[in-house]
Amino acid sequence: MVLGDVPVRLGVARAAAHVEELLGTLASHPVERGVRRLLVAGGETSGAVTTALGVRAVLVGEKADPGVPCTPPPRAAASPSC
Repeated sequence: MVLGDVPVRLGVARAAAHVEELLGTLASHPVERGVRRLLVAGGETSGAVTTALGVRAVLVGEKADPGVPCTPPPRAAASPSC
């Protein structure tokens, strides 16, 4: 199967759900090995990654870049710097 055929064969919503799950799984591996910070872009992707990591809330902190807030998990409140 060619990658471009996936949305046609599975449907767009189901294909997107599979991609989101994959991205969440991929993000969890380096975290399990000690990585403490990730840069994740996009609302659906960020949601999938935070769900996979078990993050239930974040703090909206200083700007990491224009239009990009730093969002450490609440347990990082003691040192919320990006």
